[in-house]
Amino acid sequence: MWRSGCRSGQAAVRISGFAPRSLSDQSRSSFVWRKWRLPLHPRTGVPVITRHAQEKAALVAEKRAPSRESDRLVLMVDQNLSAPLSEAAAEEFGRAWAGHWNSGDIEAVLAHFAEDCVFESPLAEKHAGTTRLRGKPALRAYWREALSAIGTVHFTVQFVAVSTAQRAIAIVYCARLGERYLHACERLIFNPSGQVVAGMGLYGPKVLSEV
Repeated sequence: MWRSGCRSGQAAVRISGFAPRSLSDQSRSSFVWRKWRLPLHPRTGVPVITRHAQEKAALVAEKRAPSRESDRLVLMVDQNLSAPLSEAAAEEFGRAWAGHWNSGDIEAVLAHFAEDCVFESPLAEKHAGTTRLRGKPALRAYWREALSAIGTVHFTVQFVAVSTAQRAIAIVYCARLGERYLHACERLIFNPSGQVVAGMGLYGPKVLSEV
């Protein structure tokens, strides 16, 4: 069931990744990210640890002791890892997604997709010869070709729905594609690492009113 307003739990996790007190919060995050090679949360920009990384860091850290110049860094780890599966995270993701499209920044949109992603859209057949794209390179080529052919695009998000069971969000929006103005929906499914592994662009009738 799709729900708008579903919240995922969070758990505070302490790891023994030490960062000097003298560093700013941003520098501390960068310090730990470089040390443990952790992915950065797409919403907050702080390092995020998967359970595997957490266990590995803990094992290494057991061999070290805290020093006066260092302290423990507390990281918030969403139970759904970095996938935007809470109401606030999904809404923020949807607004940022639309912003990237409105500025023509395809690479920023693609940054959230896994390399082996699958994306389906009825509009893809015109520009890519198929409605089903496999892999980020194919998706990049399709979007570049479509954007070049359409010219101006502008997305206005109406709301974002969440399904924690499906690890998915649905961005409901109005899409201005050149001279066309359509109701549309983008369905995105995330893997445990927070990357989009499957997406689908759906388009409806012309927009008569955004209300």
